[in-house]
Parts: sequence; C-alpha cells; structure tokens
Amino acid sequence: VCNGCPTKKPQARQTLEIASDIIDAGPFLDEDTTVCESSNNGELKFWATRYASGNNHPSDPHNLTQVQQEETVGFRFKDRSYIDVTFGLVEGNTAYGRNFEFAGKSNLAPCG
Repeated sequence: VCNGCPTKKPQARQTLEIASDIIDAGPFLDEDTTVCESSNNGELKFWATRYASGNNHPSDPHNLTQVQQEETVGFRFKDRSYIDVTFGLVEGNTAYGRNFEFAGKSNLAPCG
C-alpha cells in the first residue's frame, strides 16, 4: 500500500497496530504515502518507512504539508468511549525514541 515497503531500515521507525473492527472509516492514507500497511486476522499494522529528523512535525493538523500527509495515517471512530492502539518502535537505534502525534481531525482524514 506504500511506495516500496522496505524490510530493513538503519533508523528506528514507528509502528501502529489497531483492530480493524473498531474503525468506522479509514485508514486514510495519502496517494503518495510512505506508510506501509499489513493485515493479519483482523489486526492492521502500519509502519513508517521514512526517517524524520523533527523538522517535519505538524503544528496544525488542518494544514498538513504534502510531506506530512505522506507520513500520516488517519481513522474515523464513531460511538467509542476508547480505542485500543499499540504503538511501537522497531529496528535500528531506538535509544532516541520517535514521536507519535494525535489530532481530532485533519485535512487527510475528514470527519463525517
């Protein structure tokens, strides 16, 4: 689902796992996404393929740049008091950590 899903990267990269049956709509991915996706027994897994240095973190989810949209995955949830999501880091040097950012809605994932 992305432009070349590599199997090995030298830097740590973010992962997100979520059950597909709790998602009302999505996943929303840019047509030029760099996020890879796989599914197994109703579990969706997404992982970053591009290492970010921090200069591309969004400040406004309603005005994501093209690069930010390419690195974003979005979902819509309806009638949920909570969602169960697993975040992780895989491969490479995980000593410095990575960022996960959340928003109620964005220009990539419409409300409705």
